[in-house]
Amino acid sequence: MANDIYSHSLAGAQFRPLRDGNQDEGETESCVEVAEVPGVPDLFAVRDGKHPEREPLRFTRAALAAARLQI
Repeated sequence: MANDIYSHSLAGAQFRPLRDGNQDEGETESCVEVAEVPGVPDLFAVRDGKHPEREPLRFTRAALAAARLQI
C-alpha cells in the first residue's frame, strides 16, 4: 500500500452504512458510510452519508478496529 492513503482512487467504491455497535438491532439509519477502496486490501473510505459530496476520510482496517468500528 502506498504511504499516502489518499492517493488511491475511489472510482467504483460502493458505500454502505457503517455497522456501529451503538445502533440498536434493526436500526438502519446511519449518517456514516463506509466503502472498501477498490484494489487496495484493508483500506477503507468513510464519509458522511448526509453530505456524500465531501471528501471521504481514509482508514486502514487496523485503525477502524482500534476505534472499535465494525465494518
